[in-house]
Amino acid sequence: MIEEYILQHLQEQAKLKSYLASYNGLPAVFLNTAPSELDPAWDEEKHFGQLILHLAMQDDPQRQAKSRLTVEVLSEKNSQTEYALIDAVRESLDGWG
Repeated sequence: MIEEYILQHLQEQAKLKSYLASYNGLPAVFLNTAPSELDPAWDEEKHFGQLILHLAMQDDPQRQAKSRLTVEVLSEKNSQTEYALIDAVRESLDGWG
């Protein structure tokens, strides 16, 4: 589905990798929920940053479909990384597809 296509695209973005933790050998980008911090698939002690994608799709009588993508950014509190990560996500998705 489209969510997995977006997830894969974000995981492949070099500019995001430096900001994201690593889970099971991939940048920490997830659909709807993130794994527990106790999960042994985390590659390091670092669990932040993470991106959690939420895609809401619904039928709309005036259109064929209506969709909304929300990207939840999890990072250390009050860090400059949070803002850099938000900008990198925006740049990765703006005009893509």
